[in-house]
Amino acid sequence: MVSDIHGELNLFDDLLQKVGFSADDALVIVGDLTEKGDRSLETLRYVMSLKEGGNVFAVMGNNDYITTELDDLSEKANSAFLEYLMNRKGLIRDMCAMAHIDIDSDMNIIYTKRYIKEKYKDELTYIMSLPIIIESEEHIFVHAGIENKPLDQQDIDYCLNVRYFFNKYHGGDKWCIVGHHPSALYFDDIIYNGIIKDDKRKIITIDGGNVIKRFGQLNALVYDNETKEYSWTSTSYYPYVKALDDQNEEKGQVIRWPDNEVEVCASDGSMVLIRTVKDTKVMRVPDIALYTIDGRTYCDDITDGFPAVRSGDMVRLLYQGDDICLISHNDHVGFYKGRISVV
Repeated sequence: MVSDIHGELNLFDDLLQKVGFSADDALVIVGDLTEKGDRSLETLRYVMSLKEGGNVFAVMGNNDYITTELDDLSEKANSAFLEYLMNRKGLIRDMCAMAHIDIDSDMNIIYTKRYIKEKYKDELTYIMSLPIIIESEEHIFVHAGIENKPLDQQDIDYCLNVRYFFNKYHGGDKWCIVGHHPSALYFDDIIYNGIIKDDKRKIITIDGGNVIKRFGQLNALVYDNETKEYSWTSTSYYPYVKALDDQNEEKGQVIRWPDNEVEVCASDGSMVLIRTVKDTKVMRVPDIALYTIDGRTYCDDITDGFPAVRSGDMVRLLYQGDDICLISHNDHVGFYKGRISVV
């Protein structure tokens, strides 16, 4: 089970190899095949080719649902669609690029929509016909969540867009597998990008913040039909290195969306001292964690805490400074003061 691939075909393929996916397995993609990553069209086509084996299934995600806007030719919809094309990576932008359609403020949106619908009929038919919910003998797969009512009475907008579903109760006896809302947003005192499982409410959320979070990852949840046990793994573009020194856990402050607007107080090489606008937390973070929108500065989800590390552990290296590193270890993001070795 994978969710929120967001057009990152390299990571998706790497993850399938990592779990040893084969014709004897079933793969369920829990929405958001496309958008925001670099290879949305290629990812879609790859999933379509996998589907020919009869063991690959997918549900609609809120980012996949954007393709339905091709049918709306109103002036308001066309204006919003142009803004989308000009400002965000995604499936339709990839289609335009492959069709050698230049994207600019003077482009004919109505013509473009009609042309894209015809040229990429097979791809659009597939993604626009994805179900909102898939139910199996033991699981319910939906992108964002379901309400506590029969599955045939669910609201589509809720299923695709509800936030913080892991904190809710769906009332069913089957495990509900969701993505959409990154795991890191469920914790106030740590940055954790792994899979979260609640045995009481029978919810498993698997979105590791791939693409959406700078230090996120793409997760895979594996279910063994014989043992009825779950396991999981992940992948990302960040390399593994070996930790050479022990480090005890130290909890720290956390900055996370949506309270992540900051002011830069001072800079020391690639590390900057920042203060959050809302609650005036002061932290020292790598400059790569900062980004700007409409003249305002924001910090991606981060902590100034230190995860527990033992000498010999393999950790993901997210940032390497002169005297400190930012790492991901056991799905936890934090700083590491010890030495590292490139393997």
